[in-house]
Amino acid sequence: MDRIPAPTFQRLAVGRYSRARQHSRQYLRAGSEIFSDEHKKHLASASQHALAWCQKVGAVLSVAAEAHVARNATVNGTTALTVVKRWFADPATTEVELTAYISRLALGFKAIIAMLNKGQFVPSDWVPLRTATTADDIAFIDSEAFTFSGGGEGMNVVYIERSFFQNHAGSVLAGHKNWTRVVVHELTHLVCRTEDVNIGQTRYAWYGIGPHAGYPGSAAIRNADNWAFFAADCGGVLTDGERAQALRIV
Repeated sequence: MDRIPAPTFQRLAVGRYSRARQHSRQYLRAGSEIFSDEHKKHLASASQHALAWCQKVGAVLSVAAEAHVARNATVNGTTALTVVKRWFADPATTEVELTAYISRLALGFKAIIAMLNKGQFVPSDWVPLRTATTADDIAFIDSEAFTFSGGGEGMNVVYIERSFFQNHAGSVLAGHKNWTRVVVHELTHLVCRTEDVNIGQTRYAWYGIGPHAGYPGSAAIRNADNWAFFAADCGGVLTDGERAQALRIV
């Protein structure tokens, strides 16, 4: 789940999910549409850009893996390894751990690319929440997005909620860049079983996701926002200021 900045929930409780599904047909028969045509265009574009970021990740990881194994000090190899290390390696990260991280990232992003290329990704709001009244349900509506990780629904759905199209004070990214970042973040939950790691605070970029002794690479490699910002970095869309803000040591 992606939130700015408040307590996080990665998934709905099973019982609530089951009860909500019983009422879905009722809400789906409603004539109103929650997303405007403009919103739909933005969602389609964010999905396309998410695929482009992930494809660029694949290229970076391929060069990084080759350079790491061969100890190849070419400019491209060194640059690729630097990008991987800045998001996933703390000063104590070993060569063996780095090899494992590169492999995990490569497999994960390959799976995301395959899913997106098959046209199996569905962005939608979670229909039963349209009439939310409880505090827990309202918390989900106030999020940017959430998903049921690990493909538990049998469909690849990211639920887009009302904070998605807002620009929040303190956020690292805004507008289209942030929409794409949220999509990648949620897809890593869905396909790669990443987490919203809580060390000091839930590790979203606005709090600080730079790996260090207090937030080691072993945590960063599990954290969805590290994956998403790594993808944005590989995609060449981060400014120096955005990168420095996200990599803040906390």
